[in-house]
Amino acid sequence: MIVYVGAGGGAFRDMVIAAGHGQMVSRQAKAFRIPKKGRWAFDNGAFTDWKNGVRFDNEEFLRRVRQISEVPADRLPDFCVCPDMVANSMSLEHSLGWKALLADYAPGLKWYLALQDYVHPADVDHALCLEKFDGLFVGGSTGWKWDTAGSWVEWGHARGLPVHIARVNGPVPADQAERMGADSIDGTGWVRAGEKWAPYLRREQAVPERLFKPSKDMPRQWVRFGAWLREIYASPEDWKAALLEEQDRYDWIDSVWSLTPEEFVEWYNRAYPGRLVVPKGGFSSEEEYSEWAMDNLAYAIRFFGMKPAPPTPAMPKFVIDEEGKARMAYEMPPGTLRFCPNTMHWFYDIAGPAGVITSFPVVSAPDKAEAQRRFEETKRGGPPN
Repeated sequence: MIVYVGAGGGAFRDMVIAAGHGQMVSRQAKAFRIPKKGRWAFDNGAFTDWKNGVRFDNEEFLRRVRQISEVPADRLPDFCVCPDMVANSMSLEHSLGWKALLADYAPGLKWYLALQDYVHPADVDHALCLEKFDGLFVGGSTGWKWDTAGSWVEWGHARGLPVHIARVNGPVPADQAERMGADSIDGTGWVRAGEKWAPYLRREQAVPERLFKPSKDMPRQWVRFGAWLREIYASPEDWKAALLEEQDRYDWIDSVWSLTPEEFVEWYNRAYPGRLVVPKGGFSSEEEYSEWAMDNLAYAIRFFGMKPAPPTPAMPKFVIDEEGKARMAYEMPPGTLRFCPNTMHWFYDIAGPAGVITSFPVVSAPDKAEAQRRFEETKRGGPPN
């Protein structure tokens, strides 16, 4: 069993690494340090926020994920904990939404699903069919965690998933977790105790192989899901046809959402004999814009009886980050594109509770290399677009 101690330094850290254990690095500024050597894991920091009574910082989390994604492959963490909601029955749904985003935002990282109070194994089974997770992270309140941890270890191993138990401080609870069969644990108390608990960490550790071997056979956890599909669709071909139809619909919607409000109005007025205009004052949020756009589309499709062809994609827009590097918008923390009619330039705004925190210049170009070249021209006095 692997013990991930809180991020520390000095002789104790070196002893932890030498014994085959690792460090648990949290999202928060005072705790975030990517180790230069030894194994490690990344915690999203939701528990610390919950304990301190503050909201989860989405932007800081995504910024950390981007930093982690850029380290060499041999220094990537053993796993990362997908964002969750501590001791909250909505945590599972919350994590599924984040995992769908992170699958594209950070495809090279391994993500563990955090289990919180009230979650039921049947719901987790369904979640594993919707999104792929690389392991389970047993969190939640202390009482619920220890009451259910043994069952979750057995349940996860039956599905080929490693199981981590959070907040296990000291040799006695560590022995309990090891007897349950946990693959790994973490705790900040190990750093504070130092040499007091060091003898436990010096014991030779072994990590059991839990993940499925490559096979042509369907993994066990998908059998129930396949049987459920057969109840709904007459044949596998019907299922595939439905998936293709659904993908076409998503592609069409994605092409619409790639447009700014101004581009949407221009495309809409070409598709329909209308004179749609952006409302005065614009939109206060992406949700307000999307609701307005979909309402107009739904009305037009119903009134004119025609669904327009998806908009022709415009030249990609690249955001110039704080280091002067060109990035796609999805590589940045969540924000919105803004066109400034005074300067005729685009900007990428990242907002907070009090309004816009910072703005980044945007360059239109066919690819990232060309965007970088155009941006370098602007520093020499050339046009940005």
